[in-house]
Order: sequence, then C-alpha cells, then structure tokens
Amino acid sequence: MLSPPSLGPGLLVLSSLLAGVLSDCGPPPVIRNGVPHKNIEGASFPPGSTVIYKCLGNFFNVYGKVDVVTCLPDSKWSHIEQFCVGSCMSPPRSAFAQVKKGQRKDYYIANTTVAYICRQGYDTIPEITPVITCRENYTWTEIPAFCKGKSCGDPGKPEHGDAVILTNLLYLAKVNFTCEDGYTLNGSPTIQCQWKKDHVEWSQKPPECQRLIEKPTEDGTNTTGQAVPPSGGSATNNTGDCTHLNVPNASLWRGDPKDSYPIGTVLQYRCIPGYEAIPGETLSVTCLATSRWSTENPKFCQGRLCPAITLENGRIIKATDLRLGDEITLGCNEGYRIIGQKTLRCSLIDSKVVWNRDLPLCQRIPCFPPPDIANGEHTGRGFLEFDHGTAITYTCNPTFSLIGSPTITCSTAADGINGEWRPAAPECKVVSCRRPSIENGGLTTTFRPTYEYNNIIMYVCERGYTLVGSDSSKCGADNVWHPPPPKCLKGIFTTAVPGHGNTTSNTAGPGTGGGGGAGGGGGNTLDPGIGKRLLFTVIGGYILKSGE
Repeated sequence: MLSPPSLGPGLLVLSSLLAGVLSDCGPPPVIRNGVPHKNIEGASFPPGSTVIYKCLGNFFNVYGKVDVVTCLPDSKWSHIEQFCVGSCMSPPRSAFAQVKKGQRKDYYIANTTVAYICRQGYDTIPEITPVITCRENYTWTEIPAFCKGKSCGDPGKPEHGDAVILTNLLYLAKVNFTCEDGYTLNGSPTIQCQWKKDHVEWSQKPPECQRLIEKPTEDGTNTTGQAVPPSGGSATNNTGDCTHLNVPNASLWRGDPKDSYPIGTVLQYRCIPGYEAIPGETLSVTCLATSRWSTENPKFCQGRLCPAITLENGRIIKATDLRLGDEITLGCNEGYRIIGQKTLRCSLIDSKVVWNRDLPLCQRIPCFPPPDIANGEHTGRGFLEFDHGTAITYTCNPTFSLIGSPTITCSTAADGINGEWRPAAPECKVVSCRRPSIENGGLTTTFRPTYEYNNIIMYVCERGYTLVGSDSSKCGADNVWHPPPPKCLKGIFTTAVPGHGNTTSNTAGPGTGGGGGAGGGGGNTLDPGIGKRLLFTVIGGYILKSGE
C-alpha cells in the first residue's frame, strides 16, 4: 500500500510565505483629494490595522462620512466611500458689508449661499438681495452693491470760500475747502464723513476764510501759492481772459474755481486722495498774455500704485497698469487651476489704495485614480495622489496583448479646471492571427502556426510570378492581417507611377531573376490602382503588336 507523499521542506516554506502574503492588506484605498493622516510609506497592514484619512487643501468631509478603513481578517480593506468634497474659499471681504452672523463655516460646497449685512455707516438697499453663491467651480459670485453709505448732509461752505466735494456726501466721503483770492483758510482744509456712536457726521466744522493782507508781486503770484490777480487788479474780478480750466484728479490748493481769470493769474493744484503728482509736473498753471493757460490740457496727477502682486504658480495675464482704477486678470501656470476671483481692481478703500479682493490661489490640477483594466495592471497602484503631469504605464498579463498606448498622462481637461487621463487607457486582449497562405508564394518569416498582436510577416512569390499588393502585413487587434495578404500572378510585371520612376516586383525561387514561365504577359490582368501605368516586359518568343 502506497503512503501519501510527504510535504518537503521547500513546500512548507512556500506555504508559510503565502500565508504571510495573505495576512497583509497591502496599500490602503486611494481617496480622491484625501491622504492618510500619517505617513504609510513602507508600512505593513495585518488584519486589524486601521488607516485614518484627512482631506487636502480646499476639500472637506462635509457629510460626516466614514474616514477610516480597517484591514479585515480576509486581508481585504473595509469599504470606504469618497468623502472629500470641494469647497469655496472663505467669502470675500467687502468695504461696505460683512458676512451675517452664523453664516461663516469651515467649508462651502457648490450652490451654498452666504448672506451679508451692511457695515456701520451704510444702509441696505431693499430691492437688492445681499447674497452670494458658491459656483460649481468653487468660486463665489460677485457681491451685489446692496449697501449705500449714510449721508452726512451738506457741510456748508465758509464765507468767501467754497466746498469742493470730491465724490459725494456719504459715509467716508471727504470735502476740501478753498478760499477766494485774497483770503486764506483758518482750520483744516479737509473734513470727512465719519461714524460717531450710532450715526454719521462730519469730522469737524468747515474752516473760516480770513482776509489776506499781502502785496502781490508783479507777475501775480505770492508766497502762499493761492490764486492772486496781477498788481492793481481786484480779488473779485471775474472778467479776465483765461477761461475755466478742468484738471483731472486734482483740486485747487486754494481759491474758488471761476468761469474766467485775469492775465497773470497763477493757479496751484493738489492731487485728490488716491492720486499722486506725476514726477516732473509743477501742479500749477499761469494765464498768459495770449489769454491761454501755460498748460492747456494739464494732467498733473496719476493714480497711486497698488501693492505688487506675487501669485504662486500663477501670473498676471492681462493688465494695463497697477494704479488706482486699473484692472488686472490673473491666471495659473500650466497644470494649475485658479481658485477664487481672477479679476482684481485697484481701488481706494478706507483711504488706502489696495486691491478690491484677496488674491486667488493656484492649485495643482488633480486626476481621479487611473482606470484599472482587465487582464493587466498599471504602475499607479499604491499612490495616493495623481496630479497634472503624472504618467502611468500599463502592462498585460502573460498571453495577453496590450492594445493602445501603454502610457497615459494626467492632463488638463477641456474646462481648464479638472484633470483627465490622456490618451484613453489601453486594453489587454488575446490576439491570434493564423498563418496565411498564398497561392504560388510564401512567407519569408520564421514559421509559426499563429502570430500575436503587431507581429509583421513578409511575403514573396515563386519564380515567374509577380506579387500584387503589399509585401508585408501586420496582425491587428481584430485577429486579422492588415493589409490583407497579396496575390502572386503569373508573369513579371513592372508598375510605374508618373513622376516616381519604375518599380519591378520581386520573385523568389532558385536563381531569382526576371525571365520565367511560359505565357508570361498574355492574359494576366493587373489592377495596381488609379493613376498608375503598366509597363510589360515581353517574355522570350513573343513580340508586342505595333502601337500596343
């Protein structure tokens, strides 16, 4: 009686190794826009091990889904759903409004709305809804102008002077005061509409204009720089020869704007808030003897510069300048997407020249994990993130052929926001093309009963026959030869393509040459294709009829 064979020591070692492999779950599942809390590189995961995930960047576990996986006794990971959801950044700041109490959150998923309330010093405009919405691309809609500054009312003007209203009479507005020629200000030349306890009011009363006792110089100027008529003229004379002058972004330093000024009058200006003097400009004009101003279209002031912008992984793609009133458009470098508003305006906010909103962010464009394919694998297994530019290579199991590109790359999708793999993932298929046979010919390729995908075979005809068609074929994914096998026709044919010279097909056999079989050219039909000419070589014993 035969006893059963015993397990050798080598087989016992193999069994223990297999048990060791099966007792480890391997790398944990990939969570889109999420990573394990701890570094797991090189770690093993026996049954009972757990891995806790956290979301990346601007992504959050908004629905409170399970964020942990456990290695089960069968060496498989417990099920986990994708739980990291994209969110808008914090709602943008506004000079006139603030986020309503209770509306601030850690995250704002698409279609979330946030309500604002007006800041102190502003009133709500009832017909405008004070709400912004998080768009599908995780950017906010524009904040509507639903607040209007409270009014401080008309501040009045000093006797022998005037008030220059720079913008309006609302909260934070400023008013400059000037005096008539021959008068000087006593007090602050500027007041502002400010918040006081529970209302708005002017920061102080308007100044006074006091009579200036001073002898003007011969050219009509004086040491104070205010507008003064020439010697012997009257301070209230408005019948001069130079007409009223408009100077953009500037106001008179002193004096009352008039319809006309006498010859010799000098007007000095200063830039309004948010603007500065252009280097080299004197900020003054003189009424010349020709009844023209020394500068007819003066431009003394230019907007102040906004702070320089540095956008990590991004750049300015459109800008006129970086001064007050200018607008710029920002963009991200290749492989990054913009999170936030891409257009900024240089604005005057709280008496400062700043950008009207926070800078956006440039985030690396991510891709979903690469697709798995049947009967094959890829090099992306075990990786947690797949950013723009990541390349993955596929291979097939033995006996399977890879159909398509072996390498795909995480690329920018058409929307410019998301990532996608290009080209499409390949397939792993069993491809088998049977060895073809052609009458009066054969293959020069090593004999095999079947061939695999992309194998190429070469054809040759017997002596005295001409190969019509392609002299090679490739095994296609559809298990068919492309192009199809050629034919070997009796006789020796030479084809000529106009402008390309003559080509004579080869034949095979003992002593390959151009002569050959009886009946060489008679009765054979050759169709090489439209646009080709056929030249016949006459076999010995035959002649061409005249004209043929």
